[in-house]
Amino acid sequence: MKTKKLLVISLALGSLVLSACAKVQVKNKEWCSVAGVLGAGADCAETLTTKTREMDVTEFIQWLEPTSERGPAICMSSEDALETKNEIEQACAILKNKCTAEEKAAIRRVSKRLEEMRRASIQEYNLHFHP
Repeated sequence: MKTKKLLVISLALGSLVLSACAKVQVKNKEWCSVAGVLGAGADCAETLTTKTREMDVTEFIQWLEPTSERGPAICMSSEDALETKNEIEQACAILKNKCTAEEKAAIRRVSKRLEEMRRASIQEYNLHFHP
């Protein structure tokens, strides 16, 4: 696939964080997770608010696919997403005072929401396959 392109994007994002953490605003995003099994659709949550929504499988597939306004959804395991979040936190720790308390708090909120989504998805999966 386009592994090389994704690697370049990852390196660029890492460089951005390392060079200018204090200049980057953490924005609210919607993340979606398979609701246990793909056929059940998806559970979505905003990263900085408590807003959530559910999608049936058709809506989820449409959300995953590119449109004329945006590219396709980028998927990774929840473990990889948490690891990436931890790497950003480590970069902020290295930069010390270059990341503000607000930015650090936003990273913690994103982490909490991601972990909640990961746990909910695992619970949904277990309900389908291990009742």
